[in-house]
Amino acid sequence: LSFHPVRGTLASASWDGTAKVWDLYKREVATEEFGHSADVVCCSFRPDGDELCTGTIGGILSFWNVEDGSLRCEIDGQRDITGGRKN
Repeated sequence: LSFHPVRGTLASASWDGTAKVWDLYKREVATEEFGHSADVVCCSFRPDGDELCTGTIGGILSFWNVEDGSLRCEIDGQRDITGGRKN
């Protein structure tokens, strides 16, 4: 779980392969859902709240634009970090 640093929203990571952003004041279903191909085990908002980072059990870090739900970039933790980035 991760609380947005400014707004009243909460991000949750789930074993069903999704991360969701919830509006705590409206008490409705998730306002935004980010789909993944593997179980999502962690999530965290960037300090300014513009991006949400999610991590999967497969070692993929995904960076999402919170405003429009678009995927900004991904880092393959198994390849990019342990083996070095190869072009």
